[in-house]
Amino acid sequence: IILSIFKSSVVGTNETAKNCLEAFEELGSKYEGTHLVTLMNQGNYIDMVIESVLSSMITGAILAIIILALFLKDVKPTLVVGISIPLSVLFTLVLMYFTDISLNMMTLSGLALGIGMLVDNSIVVMENIYRLRGRGISAPRAAVQGTKQVAGAITSSTLTTVCVFLPMVFTTGMVRELLLPLGLCIGFCLMASLLVALTVV
Repeated sequence: IILSIFKSSVVGTNETAKNCLEAFEELGSKYEGTHLVTLMNQGNYIDMVIESVLSSMITGAILAIIILALFLKDVKPTLVVGISIPLSVLFTLVLMYFTDISLNMMTLSGLALGIGMLVDNSIVVMENIYRLRGRGISAPRAAVQGTKQVAGAITSSTLTTVCVFLPMVFTTGMVRELLLPLGLCIGFCLMASLLVALTVV
């Protein structure tokens, strides 16, 4: 007997594949002599793609930190900016959770794209704080003043980039289903990076 199982549009392929494999194991243990062979499992391909995207994201974040260390030539600001990457990703995942966006190939691609832009705002803020510190201003005052001076510039820059992905909200049909999570994910990434740059950094 060859059995093909297809998922409905409201569930994920990976979840369906896992449920099917669990059901096969249950059937095998319940009925002796039952031999089940999985001919094709699309969940495996999704796992491979997710692993690939996640490794690309981690590699990108590490390379960004290394380049920062080379240019800033100081450990402290590099660490601060380095911390802003996982924090921004965490904020993005929280926003995705509350807007019912699941982790899939499109959203992970959006995260991978967003990670490259996560450090931009933090670098601008950090550089301005260090410029004021070089003038002899105390660290707390330099942090507040330095952030205030560039707040308008980085906010407008971030919102400009977010506006590029805004038209995806107004699309319909299959295009909306595919591109909306990607656009929202990048938008969340950028807004999270702005929030982290203006507060944590």
